[in-house]
Amino acid sequence: QRITGPGERTQSIVVPLDVLLKDALKGRDWEAYIHLVCPQSGGGSTGGFGEPARRIERRGTVPRAVRQVGAVTRGAALAVMDSSVKAVSLALKPDTASRPAVSAMIASEAVTPFVLQGSIRHWWLDDLILVKETDKPRPLPTVDSPDAPLWADRRNPGTFWYAPEWELVRPAQSDEPEGARFGFDYTRTGVTAAGQPALRATIRFTLRPRISEATKAALEARGNPSAAPLPTPDLDIRLEIPFVDAADGRLRTDRFPATVERTGETVTATVELLNDWVKLCYGALSTPGFQSQPVRLLIAYSYAAYVPVREDDIKILFGGKAAITPMVYSQMEVRRDAGEPYFDAVDASYKLPMGELRLRREAPTERGISAETRALSVAASGAPVSRANRPGTLAAVAAIRPVATAVRPGVETGLKPHPSLVTVRPEVKPLSELNELIRKTKYAVQTVFRQEAVEATVPCAGWGAFYREMTENGPRAIGCQDALQLGRTAYRQYEEMPDLRHEMYRVYRSLQQPGRFLVLPAAYRITRFSPSVVGKAYRPCIIIYSMIDVTVPEKNRVLFDMTLDPDIPAHARRALQAKLEAHAPVPVIEYPTELPGATDTTWTIGLGTTAFVDVTTVKAPEFFRVTLSTDLASALLVRDILRNSGVAGSVRFTLQDGSVLQSALSLDLGGITGPWRGGPVEVSLTAGQATLTNRIEREVAVGSLMVYGTSGAGQEVRVDRNLLPSESHAVPVSGSPTEAHAVYTFPTAALGTIQEIRSFVEEIQTNVIFVDLIHHASHGLKRLDIEAQIEGVPGTQNVALSGSLNPASGEAEFLLPLTTYLEKHILQYRVTKTLESDEVSVTPWANWNLQTQGNIVSLLWEMIQ
Repeated sequence: QRITGPGERTQSIVVPLDVLLKDALKGRDWEAYIHLVCPQSGGGSTGGFGEPARRIERRGTVPRAVRQVGAVTRGAALAVMDSSVKAVSLALKPDTASRPAVSAMIASEAVTPFVLQGSIRHWWLDDLILVKETDKPRPLPTVDSPDAPLWADRRNPGTFWYAPEWELVRPAQSDEPEGARFGFDYTRTGVTAAGQPALRATIRFTLRPRISEATKAALEARGNPSAAPLPTPDLDIRLEIPFVDAADGRLRTDRFPATVERTGETVTATVELLNDWVKLCYGALSTPGFQSQPVRLLIAYSYAAYVPVREDDIKILFGGKAAITPMVYSQMEVRRDAGEPYFDAVDASYKLPMGELRLRREAPTERGISAETRALSVAASGAPVSRANRPGTLAAVAAIRPVATAVRPGVETGLKPHPSLVTVRPEVKPLSELNELIRKTKYAVQTVFRQEAVEATVPCAGWGAFYREMTENGPRAIGCQDALQLGRTAYRQYEEMPDLRHEMYRVYRSLQQPGRFLVLPAAYRITRFSPSVVGKAYRPCIIIYSMIDVTVPEKNRVLFDMTLDPDIPAHARRALQAKLEAHAPVPVIEYPTELPGATDTTWTIGLGTTAFVDVTTVKAPEFFRVTLSTDLASALLVRDILRNSGVAGSVRFTLQDGSVLQSALSLDLGGITGPWRGGPVEVSLTAGQATLTNRIEREVAVGSLMVYGTSGAGQEVRVDRNLLPSESHAVPVSGSPTEAHAVYTFPTAALGTIQEIRSFVEEIQTNVIFVDLIHHASHGLKRLDIEAQIEGVPGTQNVALSGSLNPASGEAEFLLPLTTYLEKHILQYRVTKTLESDEVSVTPWANWNLQTQGNIVSLLWEMIQ
């Protein structure tokens, strides 16, 4: 590899191991020298590497369930993010401004079918957003069943919405063919490689919406109130052509996208076809019964709707979780959940449904007498608590029934080990405020897709003048011609263009429609949110969250959810577009994820004997969403694998014609791509200058800038500059450029942690309760002030002790990243002592392990002296 120009560069050279070693191990046992390893928990220098016990493969994707009436949102997985509660898939969408074609969405795994049958079909998109009771309703239909003839408006229930019914508008047989409501025009463009005439056709259809008979009857039954058709700004129309596959003789269909134009209420759909597909379309259009299935137009669109939800239908996966021991500061406080344990600050006791654990201040003593000389007395079965009890002892005053795992045996710091002491450690649960929101939520907003099939036959026996061949002498009506009819064909959709092969992609030309190209990425990698996503721009599309089962802890899971884009930077896509413009004036580029067909994924993960990871892959039109799910014990190992070796996979796309394409899949924190729009370096153009700004958290090496003007031609401007995070650099450019893309690489550097790469990690809200069990007068104390923090988490808190209570108590609340909460959460605290003489002293920072010692800290004199 050649390095040219000034500056520092890093080149990655990939060499197979056997080539690198050459004959070094010739005649030897390779297994004695070469071992497969994977990172152990802790990663890098802390955890090291070890030999994996097994390799796990996961194949395929999750099958889509069919929703029935009344189960609109059942099992919806939601995230608390961006001041709303919405679908996790919506929170992971890298570009909220992009709108894939409706047909591509329907063909993806991002939607769920609703009883697909008949000529009208419906799908639900996984983009649910909960609606608060206080939110002002939007003027949208309230949809329980999408096949209902009428829906009430959510804002104005007295008005209604309905889905329009579409009809094909045929011209009058006496109309002039030019500009008519239907037209089939074809031309001969040469000879194909098989020696057949090369044909190119343009077929034009006209459609118009109307109100269905079912909707009319529903309106009449309600006294004909005000009603409006659903808006269809994203109308997607495809021509479905039936044909017989020459390979096996089976009847099949293929669908071809149309260009849609609106004129008032009417819609014109134009489809272009090539070669055999011109003949197949002519036969199916012009001759009724030509195939056992008629040629059809598929009209699809999406609409937003209010959908009713039930409390049992929704599940919060990301955010809104807490490991809290509730505190009650007044006997007048009433707890909503009477069965939930809590700490009663009034009498310093931990309340359980079947008993309580009570703390008592130390008894008054003469100053200087050590508390170690006081006797230990514990009432274990309902006996009253003696004043002689050792300070800090949690003594039972009623029979205590073990409840879940809220109270576990343990030893408190500051006390000598004793089997009667307990540790209070709360379980992770949804926040009570979030549960209240869910209870009050009755509706959510969700996207619904609708597709209607309309027969498109236009018999040549009556409309022969509208089938025309375009010749040098002008159009010629062909009427009904057997020679142009073709019922069978060798089914091939694409052929590769070898001259455009690139290390990042391969390009295929459509054999069915002119000007359409399929780009197969070499790899898909974790991507970043686009600049338009407020609050997330340029951050990796990774969220880490937990699935907590409070009744069956064995079902607790940690999920690593990621979005993968094609690893083709913006500058490479723009260069490809320029090359394709030599083959078509306005090339249309598609990716395999947009096409119907089967998708099969394979993942290989190296893990230890006790670790288990389940992999789920969902194909969306623009990206893949991959979820790694593991138990709590293995979560840190999965985190370290993502940071060190990564997780490798592959995807096989089986197209409708049976051809197979394959790409690599990579879950690697060191190989994050994107954002899709523009890349990591933002380019701002002004007169004579381009300003480059690195918007991501790692250094970027910019080699050059590709600048494009109105002519479309690209000009390379050398940059040769490494940009640190947030650093900007100005480059002079000539002319009046309209578009520019940075050509960049990433210098080799140590990978950051999950937090350092600014991924979204679920935060667990937790609290720590401090109870002052020290008899102040016995030690000449005037007051205590506590400062607390969590090791490794920025920020400290001052704990206010309520002096009106006896003993005094207070709490500090913290937000811990899930990875910190799982790995370790060490409380650090120090106490400022003010004596009666106004002398002030501060204790050193003390450590308190919240996992093993619980979240109730009983302050004893031995702990602060």
